[in-house]
Amino acid sequence: MKKYAKLVIVFLTTLLALNSLMTITLGDTTIEDSSFPADEGDLYKWICTYSHPYFTGVIEKGSWVNVTIERIYQGSYMAIPEALIVNATIGKYNKTANYYSTYNEPLYFVYNNSLNFMETVTFLVVPVPLNLSFIHNFWETKIGKDCTIEGNTLIVDWGSGTIEKFNYNSHGFAASFITEMNNTKYLEHSLVSAGEQEISYGNYFIIVGIVSAGIISIFLRKRCAIKR
Repeated sequence: MKKYAKLVIVFLTTLLALNSLMTITLGDTTIEDSSFPADEGDLYKWICTYSHPYFTGVIEKGSWVNVTIERIYQGSYMAIPEALIVNATIGKYNKTANYYSTYNEPLYFVYNNSLNFMETVTFLVVPVPLNLSFIHNFWETKIGKDCTIEGNTLIVDWGSGTIEKFNYNSHGFAASFITEMNNTKYLEHSLVSAGEQEISYGNYFIIVGIVSAGIISIFLRKRCAIKR
């Protein structure tokens, strides 16, 4: 019994030692008073929950787009000496064609609020605290599209009766985005998953470390009690 206890203690102590060597890397998500509301390794997915018959054979319900956050860091960009920069991979699945594509965007998001600067590939994840006025100005001055704000919804007018509505939650994520044509809804995508793709190797060791420490403590207490 004593030999078994020693083996268990040695095994768990080894796990704790490995745990101490593991490091968890998180993105440098904050610059000044603005933060990017995601961490490196996070994956977010928006699925098509409504498709008008007009899109039959083009985009069906069940098609989706996702964004995987690869890297978040502070660096310089063009004339901006200090910016929050996000590298991300974008995936798209078309259920109609049963086709999936993916591509990496090194400059998925570049942001500095105090310098009134922003560049982005999509508007699905935006900095917090949520500042729709800033994004509104970006649409109008940089992209040249009329834009209005209704509560936490940003409405972009693409012209010819086509508008797109981004409905944001307080955490900086588009809970849904809707495409309308002449006041008729044609497409709607909704956020269906958010967070890490899987528990990382390092996080497994955090759990093991906590459990191991508890077990070692119990064994040591029992041994001390026996000796007494």
